[in-house]
Amino acid sequence: MGRCPSRMSIVALCLTLLWAPPTVEASSEAIDADAVRDGLVMRLSERADDWAVRVGPVTDGRGIVSMSAPDGWVLTREVRIDAGDPTTRGRQLASSIAVVIENYEPRASPPPPDKTPPPDKAPPPDKSAEAKTPLGPSGWIAAGALLSSGPAGRADVAAGVDLAGGFWFAREHVMPYLSLGWRRATAGDLTVDAAHAAVGMAFGTPLGQGHIWVGGGLVAGAIGGFARDADSASGWGAQLGTPAMLVARAGRFFGSVHAGPQVALPPLHFRGQTDSLRWGHVRVAAGLRLGLRFGSS
Repeated sequence: MGRCPSRMSIVALCLTLLWAPPTVEASSEAIDADAVRDGLVMRLSERADDWAVRVGPVTDGRGIVSMSAPDGWVLTREVRIDAGDPTTRGRQLASSIAVVIENYEPRASPPPPDKTPPPDKAPPPDKSAEAKTPLGPSGWIAAGALLSSGPAGRADVAAGVDLAGGFWFAREHVMPYLSLGWRRATAGDLTVDAAHAAVGMAFGTPLGQGHIWVGGGLVAGAIGGFARDADSASGWGAQLGTPAMLVARAGRFFGSVHAGPQVALPPLHFRGQTDSLRWGHVRVAAGLRLGLRFGSS
């Protein structure tokens, strides 16, 4: 024969039909969650509406109870759990929780927001850092001024212009480039115009979030000179340079300076009627360029 429900359970069931009962969760089998809920309904009636109660694990006769009020505030208490069966413990616990709810006064201000980010949501990526990181190879083209000179005390300065282009790759650590240029030197009535074509390979690194690039490398090419005085003459040779470079970049635009020694093989010697120009084995060359970058970087 089945057991008849207790008078307390019947009254709690009737009250449940009239009000929204509190929600009770128990993480320990030592506590009967239904007994806790029925006890709260019996003692508090509608005052227990919309409360949420969570009973943590019971250790050494004590447990942590979290009670969420309808206004959003959460109350946490450590309660004593006496010996007995789960139903008896649940009724005893309901009495302790009811005392807290009876003495609780709703608060006008909302509870403070939880500033801890959800564990399943990673913080958004730093877009500014992505923008500063080279994304791939980028090309460039530039025009500028050239100046070269022999050893100190020699009046064989040559000035001119050049057009250059190349690209950065390998996270902007490598930069091959091509240079075409013209320069002129004079000594009295003697004028020498020279043209060059060269290829270079520079190695360096970006600094200052990519606004600065510093490096150095090797450039090799051919140079041809055409001299004019009372008569004219021409000469050809090869040149090899090791320039250091500094590039300042602002968006797609940049300016650069480069300087270093050049070695000519063979040296070029031009002689007029009364004056002469000799571009010896070693010269110092420098230049300034203004240019435009394009590509993905």
